[in-house]
Amino acid sequence: MSLQPRSIILLGARSDIGSVIAKRVVDTGHRVLLVSRSAREEQDIEASDSVHVADGVDLLTSDGQTRLVEAVERFTTSAWGSKHDVAMVHSVGDFWHHRPLDRLSRELVRQTMLAHYATLAESVVSVLPALTRARTSRIVAFSCNSVLYAYPHMAPFTAAKAAIETFMRCIAHEYAEQQVATSTIALPTVLTQKVQEAKPQGDHAHYVTPDDVASVVLREVEASPLVTGNVTRMIRHSATFYGMGYLERNPPDEH
Repeated sequence: MSLQPRSIILLGARSDIGSVIAKRVVDTGHRVLLVSRSAREEQDIEASDSVHVADGVDLLTSDGQTRLVEAVERFTTSAWGSKHDVAMVHSVGDFWHHRPLDRLSRELVRQTMLAHYATLAESVVSVLPALTRARTSRIVAFSCNSVLYAYPHMAPFTAAKAAIETFMRCIAHEYAEQQVATSTIALPTVLTQKVQEAKPQGDHAHYVTPDDVASVVLREVEASPLVTGNVTRMIRHSATFYGMGYLERNPPDEH
């Protein structure tokens, strides 16, 4: 259980999962810096002393990384006391449609690795000074259960998620002395609007929800720094998952 509020840097604060995490973080009483590539909308969480906002931050550009560093510096220097606990949660990455490799463009293959892996790796390098200054810090990122199973029609996406898992394990060892811990959450199918549209025949009643994911993120944020470098797998029982073949459950996208 958390002994005091953390300072949480949430990357991808307006993504399908990130927006739910943002609300849960605020409701739980943690301070939060909401970072997103898109502009703010009226229904977004309002900025305050405990909620900082950085809009229009493209993490794949030098300018975006500079703006991230500046926002993090303002955010962490205004934290409670001289020593505080920091977490960075990465919820960034383009949605993946199941498609055979021979139907993909080179640009899409490259962009998939950039959107999922490079946004994390570059942001960690940028924010590392703030993470190592903190009393303890934790990086939370998302992988996918496809890394374990190497499913077809997901090669670029799965490779990007495998890169995330390896990168996070490396950080856990390299920065253990500085109390920088890592948590990688391997997700199954998550019930978002994009998923419902892409999989209209899916077992929606048994998909993990964004709120389920937010609960696990909060648990990981509050974990001891001695618990690090692990991959946590989220699974909800589904009769179709265990009783049907993969390609029956996930026919390739025809668009």
